[in-house]
Amino acid sequence: MAQTKVYATLRKSYSTEDVEGWRAPWYKAFLYSAQILNLLTLPVVVAVCCSFFRLFREKNIGLYLLYAWGFGVLLPFSLATTKTPSATLISMPAFLLILGGFIERTTYHKPNESHYRRGIRVAWATLLVILCIGEGIQAWRVTQTHNEHTLSEIAAFAEEHLPKNAVLLTEINVRKREAHYDYLRLMFFTEHTARPYYLKSEWKSLSQQVQEHGGIPYVVTFRELDLPLLFKSEADKRTIYLAEPSD
Repeated sequence: MAQTKVYATLRKSYSTEDVEGWRAPWYKAFLYSAQILNLLTLPVVVAVCCSFFRLFREKNIGLYLLYAWGFGVLLPFSLATTKTPSATLISMPAFLLILGGFIERTTYHKPNESHYRRGIRVAWATLLVILCIGEGIQAWRVTQTHNEHTLSEIAAFAEEHLPKNAVLLTEINVRKREAHYDYLRLMFFTEHTARPYYLKSEWKSLSQQVQEHGGIPYVVTFRELDLPLLFKSEADKRTIYLAEPSD
């Protein structure tokens, strides 16, 4: 009963509240789906649109269930306030099955078939070969890393030398997308709390809040500050400063 109440509360909060900054407009759920499907987006859209008319011509319960599955996930999340990329993953198998069924119907060989159907078969075969090559290239790119830093040295120093109540005030370099989640990396690699800040001098107000709650603030930044320097990492291109006045 307790777990059921917790799940119900979470569902309600995701529907009406901005949870962890994932608030987005209604169409964001569809954009997430397009990003996940990647090169398969256009074929899936064509298959879903063309197969939709079969719902009225045929009594195909399986097709009804696939549409209910796919849009039964996307439509509620498009209305919800909080939208996360992982939420749209549940609908992907349904749309891929619709795509597979559409390909099977359009390429099914019939005796004395027209040149039009043969052309469709050749077009689908060509498109699928291109998609396979494209997906293979993107899968290979995943194995290549181009990150400028991993924060491994900063995290190792913080874990070994900083006290348990240390709070890492991490400046976010908005000009570089890979730095957006630096504070999350630090919390993942260490047992310390990390908080992001975006404005150059915002760490001052944050450090006061940390001290008021019994923590010791440290600034992790790519800038040079007039503060006690504790550690500088050339690999991570970050420096740790003590954010409170030294004795």
